[in-house]
Amino acid sequence: DMEIKGGKAYFTEHRDLDALSATMTLNSNPIYQGMPFSVTTSVANSGGEFYGDISLALEQDNVVKLKSSTFKIAVAPGKTFTFTTNLTADVPVGDYNLVAMDATGRILGTTPVTVVDAGGQFNLQLVGDLTPESQYMPANDVNAKVTVRNSGGVFAGALTMYIVYESGGSYYEGQSVNSDNIVIPKDGQVEVNFHGEFAGSV
Repeated sequence: DMEIKGGKAYFTEHRDLDALSATMTLNSNPIYQGMPFSVTTSVANSGGEFYGDISLALEQDNVVKLKSSTFKIAVAPGKTFTFTTNLTADVPVGDYNLVAMDATGRILGTTPVTVVDAGGQFNLQLVGDLTPESQYMPANDVNAKVTVRNSGGVFAGALTMYIVYESGGSYYEGQSVNSDNIVIPKDGQVEVNFHGEFAGSV
């Protein structure tokens, strides 16, 4: 809500928690222990305007074992607000409830999930060379791909492509671009695509 006093605008959080409900969708399933995972959350509002804090957590036996950062969201009456966040499953293997909650800990939605063993340390190797889409690419529109094989435990997460440069006889990591989050099972291989804008400078 906004209130004007003395020519200044003052904003306060407007909460209508009883009218909020949240649904969470895992963007990669299952969740592997110690690995990043991505969740898309939709918060629906069937009441008055809402502006406040929302966070995600993994709970086990009603105890929070892992919690995300807090998101400040605004949801108009009759609307839905959707956001995606990444967490890392630094919890023991087992069954959990993935919950969305407000700043007071009130649960807005829950879904059961399982954290499984990744099968040990991953071991990634390139299969062939990194292939750019073109020999000449603008720094703000980089496209390249490479096939990656995994001979160790499951890998889940993003890979980073770097430009490596030489200076004074030493080599350094320069500009970089990340892939999307991927999952490579043991003894599996996938084609990894890099698309985006180079970060950093040489």
